[in-house]
Amino acid sequence: MRFLFRWCSDMGIPQNTDPGADNYVTAFTSNPAASVSMSFLPKGGWRPWFKCLEFEIKDDSLAEGEQIYITLGDTSQGSKGYLVQSFVESDFHWLIEVECFETGTWIGLEHNIVIPIIAGEPYRLVALSPSTGTIEQLGSLVVKCEDIYGNPAETFRGKISVSVERLDNEHIAEYPRQQWVGPPSHCFSEGDRGTCRLEGYRFTQPGLYRFKITGEDLSHQPTVSNIITINAEPAPLRHFWGDLHAQYNNALGVGSVEEAFRYARDCSGLDFVGHQPNDFQFHNEGWAEVKHALRKFHVPGRFIPFLGYEWSGNTPAGGDRNVHFLDEDGTLHRSSHWHIPDKGDASMDCYPLDELYRVFTKRKDVLIIPHVGGRRCDISRYHNAELEPVLEICSAHGRFEWLLHEALENGYTVGVIGASDDHTGRPGGSYPTIKSFGTRGGLAGIYAPVLSRQEIFAALKARHTYATTGERIGLYVGTADGKLMGDAWESDVTPVVQVRATGTSPIERVEILRNREIVYAHAIFRKEDYDPGLIRIEWGGARVKSRGRETSWNGRISIEGGDY
Repeated sequence: MRFLFRWCSDMGIPQNTDPGADNYVTAFTSNPAASVSMSFLPKGGWRPWFKCLEFEIKDDSLAEGEQIYITLGDTSQGSKGYLVQSFVESDFHWLIEVECFETGTWIGLEHNIVIPIIAGEPYRLVALSPSTGTIEQLGSLVVKCEDIYGNPAETFRGKISVSVERLDNEHIAEYPRQQWVGPPSHCFSEGDRGTCRLEGYRFTQPGLYRFKITGEDLSHQPTVSNIITINAEPAPLRHFWGDLHAQYNNALGVGSVEEAFRYARDCSGLDFVGHQPNDFQFHNEGWAEVKHALRKFHVPGRFIPFLGYEWSGNTPAGGDRNVHFLDEDGTLHRSSHWHIPDKGDASMDCYPLDELYRVFTKRKDVLIIPHVGGRRCDISRYHNAELEPVLEICSAHGRFEWLLHEALENGYTVGVIGASDDHTGRPGGSYPTIKSFGTRGGLAGIYAPVLSRQEIFAALKARHTYATTGERIGLYVGTADGKLMGDAWESDVTPVVQVRATGTSPIERVEILRNREIVYAHAIFRKEDYDPGLIRIEWGGARVKSRGRETSWNGRISIEGGDY
């Protein structure tokens, strides 16, 4: 018999050798002559139920009515128990399969173990706000209470107090209450489920601001939001945040599409979101489910979900590409039907990537975004300038500035975005889990006139985009005569480049590069500003670009003649 659980789960690794350690598993039967052996196979199952805990009956057989007793996290000899996964899931499944006749054929049971994974105790507050606004514009604030793993803590019932700080050069001071409008407090209720959205904030003066939130009975407080740039007059382009890359339980991830869209809108405070299941396991029923969710959640000016999927060809055939559609009824052209039993529409498959380019060429309602995932993209051999205006250079898989460098070395004109490639049901707010997702998910910053599907799509096409590694860092790059990041033009006049950056922590420096060459660097946080009693360490460098690229964190620091 074997228990299967999803590959993306960071559930504890079961063991039966140390009864005092975590994840100790015991098994015995009602037949005293029969024994049970246990083994854990990280990829012993089938996608997405890769992780396999297998039990084998030895020394005798079991008759009908005899029983197997299994304890996950046996605490009788000192173990603390079994570590459940760090992210919530409304219906975590243990699939149970049996193999009775030594044929190698496993049969699933009708009834499996289904339990909810719930959040831990309230731990910290997170505050998220728009990055830009005007003195005449009403703004919003999302306040989320998280457990220590980054899940919304639905049991939080405390009161929060909201104040505003103004940033002026190097000074931060509380902004007088009479000079801003909006709710000064909120009491969390059961209906909030750990997250609230407060509306109606307005500032009376232009400048840089951030919210400061204090809550009751939390380990980490207070917290501050990202910085908001308030302008005196409405700008022709507004700033929006989104995460165009995540997948859910109709592919390799967890949670339904509706649960994920609700999280993106209510918990991450995103303006737009995407849905990108691996195509070779994505059924037509899932495609219909996504379209239904899109229509349900699409509210222009409030929240924009995009229809899409992940074309998942192997790297020599082009590698991972996210396909995004402008409308809500795009055609699914998979890389293959490798994991789909119903081959009825296999004639629609496109492989290698040239075939996908051929099908979508001259389509104005489709764009493709290369990314580095399980099958890293190959942009040296495959690139379509019309269909691929931007690259995804950071996600939960890691940081991939080298992908942009490859594009520049090949002479491509591209923009960049960040995304999460989240598999935990938390688009726009994913945290590290298993080693394959060992970093925080990224975000895409976009400039567009209004929040609509058409304008966000057009901004992606125009490369009016930038990437962050998950922090809401405000960034504007333009020229004195009105050109914006992503624009391409010819001129005999040397452009004057203007850069405005607002960080969530002190900014060390701003660099301007021509291809890979740093042509200008502006230091903000200087070396003399560092605390002399601290040592700063930078660590990086993956072994390979494809699978198995995890960075080795083994290292050593030696200090001679030091004291502390």
